[in-house]
Amino acid sequence: ATFMAAGGSAPELATSIMGVFVAKSDVGFGTIVGSAIFNVLFVIAACSFVAPNLPLTWWPLVRDSIYYCTSIAVLVAFIVDSNPQAGQPSRQEVEWWEALILLILYAFYIVVMYFNESLEEWVTKRIQEDLKPKPPMRARVARVVESLPFVYTIMVVILVNVFIIIFANLFDSDALFAVNIACSCIFIAEILFKMYAYGVFGCWTDAMNVFDGLLVLLIIAEFAFTGGGSGNLSGLRIVRFIRLARLLRLARIYRVLMKKYTDDSTQTEEADWSRPATGPIP
Repeated sequence: ATFMAAGGSAPELATSIMGVFVAKSDVGFGTIVGSAIFNVLFVIAACSFVAPNLPLTWWPLVRDSIYYCTSIAVLVAFIVDSNPQAGQPSRQEVEWWEALILLILYAFYIVVMYFNESLEEWVTKRIQEDLKPKPPMRARVARVVESLPFVYTIMVVILVNVFIIIFANLFDSDALFAVNIACSCIFIAEILFKMYAYGVFGCWTDAMNVFDGLLVLLIIAEFAFTGGGSGNLSGLRIVRFIRLARLLRLARIYRVLMKKYTDDSTQTEEADWSRPATGPIP
C-alpha cells in the first residue's frame, strides 16, 4: 500500500519537477499539499460511500495521522526561515540538507510500515498496561487532575489566555507577553501531569486529552518559531494561526460545564457507588 501511494503521487512529483527545473515556479509545493488535502478529505469520503460498512481499526489512523502531522511540522519549519540576515527578507526556501532530511523521514516511514504489525502489538500492550489500576502515587495525581479545583483553575487560565491573545493583537505589551508565557507553561504542566497520572499511552486514549495535547504541541511550535520571544516572527501568519488556535480551548470549557458531578453517597444504583465524589459522569 505504501508503494501504491507513492505511485499515486507520481503526477505531483512530475509537476514539481517541471515547476522547479522548467518553469522556475513553486507550483509543485502547492500541488503536493493540495493533493494531500484531496486524499484526506475527498478520497476517504468517496470510499465511505462505496463501502459504508467497511470495518476500520484505530491503529492505521493514529499511525498515519501522527506521522503526517510530524511531516507537515517539519516542512513548515524548513519553509519558514527563522534567521534571516540583517536587513534581508526571509528567504522561505528549502536547502539541500533540509530536502535530504525529508527523504530520510520518508525512508523511516517505510521502515515503520515494515514493522507495522509488531509496532501495533507493542503500542496496544502499552495502552493496556496504562489502563490497569495505577500505583498509589499516580492514583493520587490522577485524583488531583480530576478534582473540581484543578478543573476550574484550568478553566480560569484558559479564559485569561483567550483575553491575552485577543488584546495581544491590539497592544504590544511585555506584561501581556509574560502572562501568555505563564499560561502556556501551565498548559504544558497540565498535560505532563496527566501523562504521569494516566501513563504516556493511556493519556491519549481520552479525546479531550488528545485535544489538549495537540494545543500544547502548537504552543511548543510557537516557541520554536519565535525563539521564546516576540521578535520579528511574531507577525508571521503561521504564528498568528497558532495563537488563534488556542481559542479552540473554549470548547473544553463548554464540555466541562455540560458535565454532571455527583456524590457517591447519594446514589441508589449499585453501579454508581464506586464513582468518586468529584469525578465526572460521562
